[in-house]
Amino acid sequence: MYPLIMVMFLLVSISCSKKDEVNDSNKSQLELLTSHQWKYSSIKRDGAATALLDCEKDDHFSWSADGIWTQNPGLVLCYGNEKVTSGSYSLSVDLKTISYGGYESQYNIHADIVELTESKLVLTSTAESVFEKTYVPY
Repeated sequence: MYPLIMVMFLLVSISCSKKDEVNDSNKSQLELLTSHQWKYSSIKRDGAATALLDCEKDDHFSWSADGIWTQNPGLVLCYGNEKVTSGSYSLSVDLKTISYGGYESQYNIHADIVELTESKLVLTSTAESVFEKTYVPY
């Protein structure tokens, strides 16, 4: 009986490798990102809160598992001519950075993922200023 228990323990130990743990972690982060659409909760520029315009409050964003992001401007438009925009995105191997582009074909944004949970997504990017954008489920 004792050798059988040792063999079972050895098989379980071998099948639960560190590589599997990392893959599960990657998958759950991707699932969190793609599980629903996101909308702005707040925006900070250089650490100072920026008031969300009414036309930004109904914008929503989605990230699909196949590497496509989409921004829907909602019903209240800022400029009257906004349309649904999409492009490609990628996550860094360590899941700490997201890069996305395609927006009007001229932007390529690299943002640090500060927080990603079921109820919150916080991205920080640096262009001319430091922007921190907080999203909640739409």
